[in-house]
Amino acid sequence: MCILQTLCCYDTILSADSVEWCPIEPFLDVFVCGTYNLAEDISGKSQNHRTGILFLMKFDQDMIICLKKIDMAAILDCKWCHVKINDLILLAVVTAVGEVIIFSLEEDSSEQLELNKVTFCSISQGEIECLALSLDWSTGRRIVDNVFLAVSDSRGYINILQFSDKALQIKYSCKAHNFEAWIVEFDYWNTSVIFTGGDDCKLNMFDTRVSTKAILSSCVHTAGVTSLRSNEKTEFMLLSGSYDEEVLLWDTRKLNHPICRTNVGGGVWRIKWKPHTHDHILVACMYNGFKILNNKLAINASYDEHESI
Repeated sequence: MCILQTLCCYDTILSADSVEWCPIEPFLDVFVCGTYNLAEDISGKSQNHRTGILFLMKFDQDMIICLKKIDMAAILDCKWCHVKINDLILLAVVTAVGEVIIFSLEEDSSEQLELNKVTFCSISQGEIECLALSLDWSTGRRIVDNVFLAVSDSRGYINILQFSDKALQIKYSCKAHNFEAWIVEFDYWNTSVIFTGGDDCKLNMFDTRVSTKAILSSCVHTAGVTSLRSNEKTEFMLLSGSYDEEVLLWDTRKLNHPICRTNVGGGVWRIKWKPHTHDHILVACMYNGFKILNNKLAINASYDEHESI
């Protein structure tokens, strides 16, 4: 088994929900971290308040350098667009108040990096309690004719938003799950198709061109489906992860039975393919650190130096 070594640490104070490296040159050493904090109202007179901080950071000579902090509502997910759009490097963030916020990564006159807000949109539809839980860009295979964002929420809904002329517009919305829709992912080979995972243990597949009802559904996971990852190199390949501590590899034409599966010893929060090669998989487990799997889902390495979830 491979050995993973800690190079440096940075304390975000609040719980770190999402960490994403910038995928675009020359900023591959830049990343963002979104955090979450639940401030309980002990008086019981008002709702609990969820706050967060978006960190812009750089990894340089085995050090983490904080470039910027942005206070906002609690952050549940953030993702960089895979490619530049109109020469902009874009970051999307979803929050605990149902917001979808787009930032651009830019250098100021002194060549310092900044995150500047481009636009935002609310998916709450007037509801007080609506957490935007996850998001995905449609640009996984670097095709940018039409740029869309998929966003899931705590009501069980999935929303498709189009990004055009520096604005967001909701184009599609449906009730995908009976409880929280923890995760949504585009099929990068056909971005009219989306996959969703919910707290009802279901992995659903939708074709947004024809229906607001799932065209395929799987109940193989025995707990909430929390993570999905399409494969931009291999068509019909999908990963799923769940509170049931299992990672499953699927042929999306056969959602009744996975190709293979493995138990990672902790509920799965996020899954990522290794960029470019897609021959390894990084898994963030809620109570059992991080795992690196090969493309047959065998565990090649573990990292367990975190002291919390």
